[in-house]
Amino acid sequence: MLLYHGTNGTWLNNILRRGLEPRGRRPARDNWKHVPHRSNPSCVYLTDSYAPYFAFNAARGRNPSCAVIEIDTDLLNEGNLFSDEDFIEQASRDVDDPVPGTMSQRTLYFRARQFEYVEAQDPDTLQPIPWWRASLRYLGTCCHRGTIPPNAITRAVTWPHVRNAHLAFIWDPTITVLNQHIMGNSYRALTRKLLAGEFENPRSVTSEERLTRLMSHDPVLPPINGWRLVDRRSALAA
Repeated sequence: MLLYHGTNGTWLNNILRRGLEPRGRRPARDNWKHVPHRSNPSCVYLTDSYAPYFAFNAARGRNPSCAVIEIDTDLLNEGNLFSDEDFIEQASRDVDDPVPGTMSQRTLYFRARQFEYVEAQDPDTLQPIPWWRASLRYLGTCCHRGTIPPNAITRAVTWPHVRNAHLAFIWDPTITVLNQHIMGNSYRALTRKLLAGEFENPRSVTSEERLTRLMSHDPVLPPINGWRLVDRRSALAA
């Protein structure tokens, strides 16, 4: 399985050398200071859907750059993969013995117990499923406890933020279970096209056609100025 992490492109060279490190307690690595229920500082968050959106949020500085990094989960220890606490909070609403409080309070409650959630019951098949896979399937995100080693990074793409600021309208999701159910495959397709460099001139597609294709999970990805690919697959296989 290939998963993705969106980040600031200025850190890419360091990431390729040292791996993807959790933000820890370093304020410079915290992209969500405005959110009261911030992420677990000991985890790296992964997604199959929303990495470009997270990259846009991480881009800043004098020459802001976006980066999406691809990770092969076969090269990770599955025991370090866990559910996103946001998924636990959303999945546990209105069930027996609910945790009281606001969404932020509930999310912080589940974040403190995040590593206790190992196996869940798949609501579709009623079979056991690892919580991280349920989190990925139904919310589009999960997390890895500790540093993701550099040998698990297979590809990365970068692009300058300012010259492509309009692309934020393409990746402007509401990250909820409902939105993932409706639009998750479209966001996955956009991520795949981003890594493959499959761009289309939007002027060749009418607004009605774009909407139809988006809902059929074949969205249009316009050209990205300054897009650059780093492909490490051959070197890792050697």
